[in-house]
Amino acid sequence: MLGSSGSIALLRSREFRRLWAGDAATRLGYQATNFSLPMVAVTVLHANAFQVGTVSAAISAPVVALALLAGRVTRRLPSLLVACNVVRVSALGILIAVNAITGLRLAYLVVVAVIVGSATVFYDIGCQTIIPQVVSTTMVVRAVAALQAVLSVTQLTGPAIAGFLLGETGPSIAVACIAAVFAFGAMNFSLLRSANHDVPKESDTRITVTDGLRFVFRTPVVRSICTLTGLLNLQQQAYLTVFTIYLVRTLGVSTGVAGMVLGAGALGALIGSLTIGELADRLRPGAAISAGVTVAGAALFLAGLVGISIGKQAPIALAAGFVVNGFAQACCNVFMVGLRQVVPPPEFRPAVNATSRLASYGPIPIGALIGGSLAGVAGSAHALLLVSGAMVLTSLYLFRSPLGRIRTMADPAAVG
Repeated sequence: MLGSSGSIALLRSREFRRLWAGDAATRLGYQATNFSLPMVAVTVLHANAFQVGTVSAAISAPVVALALLAGRVTRRLPSLLVACNVVRVSALGILIAVNAITGLRLAYLVVVAVIVGSATVFYDIGCQTIIPQVVSTTMVVRAVAALQAVLSVTQLTGPAIAGFLLGETGPSIAVACIAAVFAFGAMNFSLLRSANHDVPKESDTRITVTDGLRFVFRTPVVRSICTLTGLLNLQQQAYLTVFTIYLVRTLGVSTGVAGMVLGAGALGALIGSLTIGELADRLRPGAAISAGVTVAGAALFLAGLVGISIGKQAPIALAAGFVVNGFAQACCNVFMVGLRQVVPPPEFRPAVNATSRLASYGPIPIGALIGGSLAGVAGSAHALLLVSGAMVLTSLYLFRSPLGRIRTMADPAAVG
């Protein structure tokens, strides 16, 4: 994962090691939280499908209100990463205290989900902004690749660890362990030196939120990336919400098994990221994105068909589907993230990143609500097929999008 000489040189930087360790802990804590809160709603509170969807939506909903604001704040608050983790530790600590005093209620889970989700919006944009302050310009690409690898690993391990902790120790101890992971991340970020003394350049502060919005909507490639990512994220979140209900309620599997099945997608994403990283120069970005979107949806649709037909052995089929889905999504993400960095001028990137995050992640809470509603109306098994079928149909969007026609990474310069 980090075996090349350039990556080894990167890890020799004490500043980057602190950022890398802090980000790894933070990503692990978030993935564990994202899995645990809806799972607690299902297993402890016996919430219905719509209520589970509400908890899932509450984690991702803050991006709609806060993404654009975060694009401005991240340039003015270098200690943002520490603050975000302190907020998350506090929210989880309050949840533990409330559980001990009055017991858990759905409203408490929703409030904590909103707080954790709000901190995550600022963290994600802030982490991207701080990278060039920690490493030299020539090492930025390698640094981003290393952090993306960490993300894939935590997506794999986070749900599995959370499922194990919930099943073996109960919600309070599980949440306390997650809070400790966030605290470890905050400690590493507090030791960063270069990032704690940065001052925003005057030219950067002149780029407003409106400028970022205008650039995104006037640039075909960036606009298409935001549209496609938004559709995929909406459908993926709907699928994950239905998946949680189907696996736990319909099949009656343990939280640990559910976490491992979900973690299979991150395994596929890790393999895909490493593979595509080696083959990127030989592939056409447009073709890779088109194939990735089609295969990602088809994998979950076919896995759902097989899973429903074999009953109790469905987790095996779903895990296989998640592996292929994760691999295919990695093909899309490597090129779409790369294109998003190639097109905007450097001074526009913070505003464009914030705008892109709003357009891409804003639909996620809607997807959670749609998934919960579909499971309640059509049943979780049929809802799995409906959502994954919609994923396959999304690939049709690429026939009219400039993304599907890009032959090299140099093409967007003319388009944008």
